[in-house]
Amino acid sequence: MGLVAHVSYDMGGDIQFQRRSGAHTIEGVSVDTTTDLVFASAHTDNSRVDGGIEVIDITDPSNPTTLTRIPCPGYQSDVAVYETLLVQTLDHAGSNAGCDPEWLQATGSAAVDRAGTAGVRIFDVSDPARPRLIHFVDVVGEIGDGVHDVTVLPWAGIAYLAQLNGQLGILDLGDPAFPYTAIDVSSISPEMKTSCHDVGLDPVRLLAFCAANEDETYVLDVREPMRPGYLSKIVNPALSRHHGALMAPDGVTLVLESEYDHPPEVASDASAGLWFYDLTEPTDPELLGSWAPESCEPSEQAERTCSSHWYNFIPGTEMLVAAWRHEGVFVVDYTDRAAPVEAGFFSPSSRAGALRLVAGSDFWTAYFWHGHVYASSGGSRSGLYILRQDDITDAEPSPYDEGTSWGRWTAEGP
Repeated sequence: MGLVAHVSYDMGGDIQFQRRSGAHTIEGVSVDTTTDLVFASAHTDNSRVDGGIEVIDITDPSNPTTLTRIPCPGYQSDVAVYETLLVQTLDHAGSNAGCDPEWLQATGSAAVDRAGTAGVRIFDVSDPARPRLIHFVDVVGEIGDGVHDVTVLPWAGIAYLAQLNGQLGILDLGDPAFPYTAIDVSSISPEMKTSCHDVGLDPVRLLAFCAANEDETYVLDVREPMRPGYLSKIVNPALSRHHGALMAPDGVTLVLESEYDHPPEVASDASAGLWFYDLTEPTDPELLGSWAPESCEPSEQAERTCSSHWYNFIPGTEMLVAAWRHEGVFVVDYTDRAAPVEAGFFSPSSRAGALRLVAGSDFWTAYFWHGHVYASSGGSRSGLYILRQDDITDAEPSPYDEGTSWGRWTAEGP
């Protein structure tokens, strides 16, 4: 893959896209055109107060323009967009520094989250260059609680909140009061032993996939989204940590992503990678194969994190794109589910033999969007990388994809 453009910002985390077609407003001016946007989070940790959310116009991928920066940091800072709303999660209360007071005063916001809290911030981004904080959901407020990741169920107008405290949060995005409820995952089924780290979707068959962070992924029936039902679980001892679970555009291939969380000096039979399952029958998932870079053997991992992270699919192909922390960004061809192969690669630094060290970079997210790959990185070479590969199509993103906004814009506006 080749570099098309780079936008610098600190502590790159999750990103979300939105395509607005028809009448909408940017910087207070009414326009009637098609605009592509990226909402890029810059997460913080317990010792930092910087970060926030970058709002970037990528209508011309070769010339991205930063519209504004939302000065509201917080650890994890997973983001999702639904219509005119931007949702930001806060995992650790100790890292929630709130929003810049001058910015809050300028936007006229009264929804100020208090220091020492964690949960969800909700912004009005009807004008993406002039976002306003309109609501805050306080979720407990102790270290380790709060909300880790968020997934919007667009057909229901709700969001699932992955909380890592034994609960699944449900946030109503269609009600201006944003009512919030939480259910114990064990009440869905006694088979569910731990919380969701993240939730993937199949909006066609109305399924959800709860990657449960430790050693299981749960397949759920969400025909009644406020009352999800348990269908099956995937247990794989070779999978280091169930971090994500996404459905491919074919509607039957479920791809699990494993985050490697063992110190490099500790040997383990489990590893980070992508794991491919046949989910033709949701009650009986079948393992097909797996893939990881050759340089990610445990013995090769000194002084770097050789772990997969966020990923999505390239419609019109049997390929996906994935961030791989200190390794770089990969395109993986999974035509043969039993033996996927590398089909593309990018890092800001050159390859160095078998080890492809990405000096100063830490790729958190890599997603396909309308013909380009967008990767968000932390480290000394942080920010948004816009990439292009010759055999990548300009197909419309599929409804299965992580990173899409689910925004519904028409010629009359949202």
